[in-house]
Amino acid sequence: MRPCVRRENDMKHKHTLDLSFLDDTPAPAKPAPVATAWDTQTALTLMDATDDLVERLGSLGRDPVIAAAADAVVAAHGRRDMASVKAACSLITERSKEMANHTTVEATA
Repeated sequence: MRPCVRRENDMKHKHTLDLSFLDDTPAPAKPAPVATAWDTQTALTLMDATDDLVERLGSLGRDPVIAAAADAVVAAHGRRDMASVKAACSLITERSKEMANHTTVEATA
């Protein structure tokens, strides 16, 4: 018995997928993060500045969001992942400011 041999032209038409729906797909809201080269001094400076801000604003390090982000900073530093260090420090900064603003609003009410 001979194996079934299909012509290349037949294969193209039978397995063509209709991907026209992708033409209307909107672009992502944020561009993909760009890889950032590791710089130990920059990472340590950023981590120190973030820690100082938390202390200055009187935020609690035991806040669940801050605590989780702090763990992420430590892990990212261990991996030498600058983008993740920046992202986690940014999250801590945002949460600290949010907590400070919330405290200020309560105090004035």
